[in-house]
Amino acid sequence: MNLTSILFISYLSLSSLFTSTPEATRESYHLEFERIDNRVEVWVGDSLIYNSGIVRQNPKDLGIKVYIDDLLLEESNELTVKLINGLDGAKDGDDIHWEVKYILFKGEKLYEYLWEEADDGRVGVVIEETYILE
Repeated sequence: MNLTSILFISYLSLSSLFTSTPEATRESYHLEFERIDNRVEVWVGDSLIYNSGIVRQNPKDLGIKVYIDDLLLEESNELTVKLINGLDGAKDGDDIHWEVKYILFKGEKLYEYLWEEADDGRVGVVIEETYILE
């Protein structure tokens, strides 16, 4: 084994320590957001566990994954997804279009699918879906 090989293997070992990403366990829940216009909040019970911030220009196929922590599920099994349209301080009619598209998985199986959009000019919370997780 030469020095280059040793350095490369060392790099891979060290990088795995600092770049780990959460993985869905066999029966854990996670959300996959494909579209958000303008902002999404994910709640477990009364705890906010994810806020997307403002997503501008309604990009397609976002690929945002939100893992639902098993410890939070011990406290509450109620999951709520909210779509908020418009920027802070917006009034009805300021932002015409809103859209959300996501899949809720249990393990690797589809548990729930939602895709809704409208051009009705409402701002604030325009979608609020609550799921009781088993």
